[in-house]
Amino acid sequence: ALTENFSYEEGELARKINNSIFALKSCIEEAQKEGKETGHLLIYKQNLPPKHTYYRFDDVLIIVPYNLSRGRTKLPVIAFRRRQGGVSEFLEQDFERLLEQHAKPVYDSHKTEK
Repeated sequence: ALTENFSYEEGELARKINNSIFALKSCIEEAQKEGKETGHLLIYKQNLPPKHTYYRFDDVLIIVPYNLSRGRTKLPVIAFRRRQGGVSEFLEQDFERLLEQHAKPVYDSHKTEK
């Protein structure tokens, strides 16, 4: 869906995704080599068409829904703190189900790759 919507050439979206993964991995691995404290970076590959991007930073959740209609560039960014109950808990549980059922981890900064 994203390849079509953004009119990417064949393989361009995959290249952009791989470049982003490499950049994130490089940042955290370089910081680890320098002995700096880092967060826990997990990157997943989702097997469903994307509807939104979801980020978790400690107790802050951020959702960026995709607007796949051409010509509309403004996207809302929804940020909130994790709390018991309400929309925060619903979205977090929904995201966990997505990861369990439709995604696979492609990088975990707490595991060493050799």
